[in-house]
Amino acid sequence: ELKYKVTSLATGQHSSGSDHYQGKGVDLSTEQNNYVNMENRLNELKENGSPIGHIQCEQKGKIVECGSGNVDHIHVSYN
Repeated sequence: ELKYKVTSLATGQHSSGSDHYQGKGVDLSTEQNNYVNMENRLNELKENGSPIGHIQCEQKGKIVECGSGNVDHIHVSYN
């Protein structure tokens, strides 16, 4: 079981032109801090027809490896 929460849809600080402001982006965090598992599950959804376009782990707005231990959220963009 993977528990997560939505930390941002159109709120928060994002770069101008961000997909958040177009209604096509969401940031998620997980209590278990298991972002590799979350990334894998999101990729499974993407491969099975979900409109997910891009998945990346971030820390304070900068891209980091999901397994680095430095992740504060995972960003998902939708087509």
